[in-house]
Amino acid sequence: MEIQGKRFPGVISEAFALARDGERVVLFFDELFRFNVRALDVLIGPMLPVPVPVARSMGIDTDVPVRVVRSPMWGVDYAPADNITIIAAGNPWGTQLDPALRRRFTDALKVKFDRNVLIPLTPAFRAVIDMMWTDVEVRNTASLVIEYQALTAMTRPDDPELFKRFYRRLQASDEAEAEAFKLNVSSQPALADFWDEKP
Repeated sequence: MEIQGKRFPGVISEAFALARDGERVVLFFDELFRFNVRALDVLIGPMLPVPVPVARSMGIDTDVPVRVVRSPMWGVDYAPADNITIIAAGNPWGTQLDPALRRRFTDALKVKFDRNVLIPLTPAFRAVIDMMWTDVEVRNTASLVIEYQALTAMTRPDDPELFKRFYRRLQASDEAEAEAFKLNVSSQPALADFWDEKP
């Protein structure tokens, strides 16, 4: 951005400036699937290294492949491709990625939920949480799951607050999914009367 003739770079332009000066930088985009579709368009260019002849035809004086980023408020910026690593993370739901952007990712690392953290819980609690994560890992159907942080708040292996808190969170975002979760919990024989008390 330029204000009264003075340029103020955003994080991407700042990273490109550092990379152009010889530093190795990592552009890390967390929660990529939550980005606005138009914002994601900015990433399509820099994800694909531009060969030297093409870069030179664009007016870029370089002897190495470069990454090029175009922004309406900043203009065109570039840096040596080898000096910039682009990493993105996110849950596989939310904004649908443009196929052109998806193809530019060279590696994908699928992180799974470590079931070993469930060992201290009762079998019924383990079964409910395992079922949720299977929905995510195999079927990509759950939009919200009980995550590690929620487990750390448990006070005992069958702490009812774990499921009650999660149910309230679901109610705020998806009433149908909240009711499906309630049924999943009740389907465990040891938890058949779990919801007799209002969560």
